Amino acid sequence: VNGGVCSKVGGVVGYNNGGTVTTSYNTGNVSGVGSVGGVVGYNNGGTVTTSYNTENVSGVGSVGGVVGYNNGGTVTTSYNTGSVRGNSAGIASVGGVVGLNCGTVTTSYNTGPVSSIGGDDVGGVVGYNGGTVTTSYNTGPVSGHDDVGGVVGYNYLGTVTDTYYNTSFTALGIGGGTSGSATGLSEGTSSGDLGNSESYTSWSFASGWNGTGFGTPGTWIIGTVYPNGGTSGIPAPILVSDLPTATVTGNSGTTVYSGSTVSPGYTTTYTMGASAIPTGITVTAPAPFGPNAGSDTVTPTVSGTFAQPTTQTSLNMVISSGRWTITALPVTATANTATMTYGGTVPTLSGTFSTTAQTGGLANLFASWTTPATYASNVGSYAVNPGTYSYKNGAVSGDYTITEASGNATALTVTASPQIVPEYQTVLGFDNVVTPSEAPASTASSGSSPSPVPSGSATPLLSSGASSLTIILPTEDGMTGEGIISYETVTPSKRP
Repeated sequence: VNGGVCSKVGGVVGYNNGGTVTTSYNTGNVSGVGSVGGVVGYNNGGTVTTSYNTENVSGVGSVGGVVGYNNGGTVTTSYNTGSVRGNSAGIASVGGVVGLNCGTVTTSYNTGPVSSIGGDDVGGVVGYNGGTVTTSYNTGPVSGHDDVGGVVGYNYLGTVTDTYYNTSFTALGIGGGTSGSATGLSEGTSSGDLGNSESYTSWSFASGWNGTGFGTPGTWIIGTVYPNGGTSGIPAPILVSDLPTATVTGNSGTTVYSGSTVSPGYTTTYTMGASAIPTGITVTAPAPFGPNAGSDTVTPTVSGTFAQPTTQTSLNMVISSGRWTITALPVTATANTATMTYGGTVPTLSGTFSTTAQTGGLANLFASWTTPATYASNVGSYAVNPGTYSYKNGAVSGDYTITEASGNATALTVTASPQIVPEYQTVLGFDNVVTPSEAPASTASSGSSPSPVPSGSATPLLSSGASSLTIILPTEDGMTGEGIISYETVTPSKRP
């Protein structure tokens, strides 16, 4: 990026006005005039986090490996490994992480060379500090005309705490200014060197590498850095958050019960320039889940030898779980319509199940259908409902949410019995006819001789002198029924 005479030039963002720049990096040269940064040129009250620059940054004004001018903002968990150079004589602010800081710089470091051609305020972490610099360090060489420091070049009423610099390149902790402190550490292996986590009094270090991650989380780990952009590495802290990361995450989601298991699978995301799982590492998808409704934690597994990251460009592996839910299948129960006659037998009842979702789970659901109606129920409409449910293929009641159709309330109709029409029969030529309950089994036809009446209990229906008898019998749909409804006698004068 060549900003020419532009006042705010950055490898990722030129002017960050109150926003957040995160998980960002630049690997190209950046130059300009004004506020020039490897990631952000001018950070006005915003946040720059988990970001880095690896190439040359140069310019006139406020020049920083990560941010040129940090005005009331925050720069955190970020680093620079490229060369940072101020191209002007006189007043300038050149820093390995931030050129001019009027905000907060924390948990950051620089390993590249920092210099200014005849300029002032040159620091390994911050060139000019009017804010706060904490929990940061520099291992690169620092050079300039005046106010040069291993951590801060010029500290004007700012705060510098818990910071470190490499004494192998410079013995300067804080340059000019009125306050601040820094601790010089060597590249050796003795107590108090750059590669010993105990040298950093209050820093948080991760530990307990288990092959895919740290058992004890932390901000830093002891790794290898390359001061002055060289190829000879030295032990020093590197940032866990800025390691290129492959995060393997079990997928989260929701499906409806179908009677089959679900294979959620996993998703791999890469950050900070990572692009592939290392050779020799195998990721196994989470086991299938279900088939019954419910929720399950979805966690992939990673196998293979995976060494702890040793440099800021080493891949870090993170395994993350997802959550998958199988919800109950929504079902509508619809009764088939049916009809019965008053006094008759209740018919066999049935119904169907339907759904607007996938239909795979319907084949496992059954029900017996019932009604409150009986043979004695009055004419009208009655409900038909699913009674006892049953299931197959491992299905259970929780796999379904059943709603009854509104028509179920009137699915059964009870109709009236057919009308009974009386039939008139006239019997002629009988002097004595007994009541049906006492008459003999044989029946006389018209004109035949009357049957004898049993002695003792028979009651004649024809009075003395009557010559005919009309018997009214019930019939149904034209068929002769049984039993006399009524009768009448006819006197001889009315005989045909």
